[in-house]
Amino acid sequence: MRTLDKFRIDIAGLSETRLTGFGTLNNETYHILYSGLETRKEAGVGMTLGSRAEKCLVDWEPINEQILRARFATSQAKLTVFVVYAPTNDTVDQIKNDFYRVLSNVVSKAHQHDIVTLCGDFNAKV
Repeated sequence: MRTLDKFRIDIAGLSETRLTGFGTLNNETYHILYSGLETRKEAGVGMTLGSRAEKCLVDWEPINEQILRARFATSQAKLTVFVVYAPTNDTVDQIKNDFYRVLSNVVSKAHQHDIVTLCGDFNAKV
């Protein structure tokens, strides 16, 4: 959190949070949204919000343990941010295809005039 403070980062995506279920956590500086598996402490995504971002938060949705969506109202436009944790290339094709199908579906449902941003761990091999 000190790095976020140092560079004045108000929104950051997190992967491998290893938190179960979904919900919010708070500390004195940041509000954390998270979405994970129901029973196992593995995988999971989250988003840290500084005070400015928290004030602009319109809504958020934990899609599953690999995708989280949050929508913000800024002075210029609405902003929809997705945090993702994609399967690795070594994962079975059906699981990868299912992940990208769900991701494509939820991104396509973002409001038409929103600025849409995706961040996270796409597990790409270069």
